[in-house]
Amino acid sequence: MAKDYLIRLSVYPYVRKYLLFHYSEPFFVTERGFAPAFIYNALEPITKVNAGDFRKKDKVMYGDFVGFLVGEGTGRKKGIHISSNNVKLFNDVVLDVIHDEMFKLITSLKKAGYQVDDTIREFQAMYGFTEDELPFENLKRWYYRERIRHENREDERRSIEPQFTLNFFEEVKENPHIADMIFNQTHLNLLSA
Repeated sequence: MAKDYLIRLSVYPYVRKYLLFHYSEPFFVTERGFAPAFIYNALEPITKVNAGDFRKKDKVMYGDFVGFLVGEGTGRKKGIHISSNNVKLFNDVVLDVIHDEMFKLITSLKKAGYQVDDTIREFQAMYGFTEDELPFENLKRWYYRERIRHENREDERRSIEPQFTLNFFEEVKENPHIADMIFNQTHLNLLSA
């Protein structure tokens, strides 16, 4: 019977809440879905190190944990270790996904007439984010900064006018050339049928 490996990954409390909202725990590491695929690609084999080489700063503790199941085949193929840098990167990526989701929600509800403050509070309530984990004022400042970035990108896109266009495909208006031998062979086969 194949066995699964349980990996407990250190995450921020808000990252745990977000992941548990979208996945059950422990969730299985696969090549699909942003969180399972990220962990799948972050897996690496365990290397032997001396105890003295392993520094305390290499351990990362973000306050909470989330569990991942790695199948035996994946564990043999990829490994079952995740480096401290990848743990940090995973937390940053999930925070970026949270911010992107919040920005899209605010943008769509703002068009429907909802206020930004109310939408941010509803977003916090939906995921159960506390004021200590993701403060309202920080999310609001982030939203307005991101809105300015989006407006600047739109202005840049409008101001760019192409000087010339490169066409990588040559247009051929002639009939395709068929080798005489192939044409004669095909013609004889049609006549004999």
